[in-house]
Amino acid sequence: MEGNNYVASTGFEYFDLFRKPFSRNIAKLVKQNSLYISDITLLEVLGYHRLSKSDLGYFEDFISYCNQISISPGIIKKAISLRQSKAMSLGDSLIASSALAFKIPLVTLNIKDFKHISNLELIEPVGYKF
Repeated sequence: MEGNNYVASTGFEYFDLFRKPFSRNIAKLVKQNSLYISDITLLEVLGYHRLSKSDLGYFEDFISYCNQISISPGIIKKAISLRQSKAMSLGDSLIASSALAFKIPLVTLNIKDFKHISNLELIEPVGYKF
């Protein structure tokens, strides 16, 4: 992975950023093939039971431009360690572990959910210049 790459966290409020004017910077990441998502993000976003058909199409299209990180045994092992050290959701632990495994910053609106993890670079996308 060369250049500046980023892992996107799950969160409909986060993905909704792509529809807002300040999302141009994030759209640039997608065009540069620099945005990565974990398998768990794909499952959480597309598997949401209240997702409308139009939102499903939107997210499927968006995700098709992202690089996907498969959940490996190493990522699972790190996620277990993270969950043993502090209470966190399964999804958050897998997403954080994916970012750590690939040494890529995690882009999230939920900084507070990840700030306890050492060596994990966090970026809040609002106002950040990619």
